[in-house]
Amino acid sequence: MSEEEKIDRRIRKSKEAIRTALVKLLTHKNLENITITEIAKEADINRKTFYNNYENIFQVIEEIENDIVNSFNDVLSKINLEENLKQPLDFFETLTNIIQNDFEFYSDLVQTQKVGEINLIAKITETLKERVKANLPKGLFQDKFTMEFSVNYIITGMMEGYKEWLQNPKEISLEKLAQTMNTLIFSGLNGILANET
Repeated sequence: MSEEEKIDRRIRKSKEAIRTALVKLLTHKNLENITITEIAKEADINRKTFYNNYENIFQVIEEIENDIVNSFNDVLSKINLEENLKQPLDFFETLTNIIQNDFEFYSDLVQTQKVGEINLIAKITETLKERVKANLPKGLFQDKFTMEFSVNYIITGMMEGYKEWLQNPKEISLEKLAQTMNTLIFSGLNGILANET
């Protein structure tokens, strides 16, 4: 491994520790009550390491939001939305894998206190809605209202489904949750799409 790769790896590890620490602190404290010192202690780093990576706490929040949205957006960019809206289980299973790969982080994330006036999950949900709307095939819906209503309904339902599962005792597997959301959300959408053609 080259020296540059070692440095990149160290930076990634420090950033991940900082982000995980902040999300953990946000499960029981509001953002305005969290200090850099607390984040550094929770992340097992010093304050200088924090400032080597971020200017302030809000930059950490923005990066968390962007990274999560980009992870979900990568999934959206690799699938044919028109086809997956009719048979969307693969889409849900891929999103489920993202959550499973970093279960503890997502579990803490859904329990975060408010970040300023906006909940982090709500910000991610709104950004995802906009990304999905921007990537939908042209002409899939006949009118803007039906498209916006459908996307808002699906993304909000999906995020609430994952949030509920992460907050409560796991009576079903995450795979079963994906299958249930697939059936619940998209059976209704297929009815709408059938009327559009």
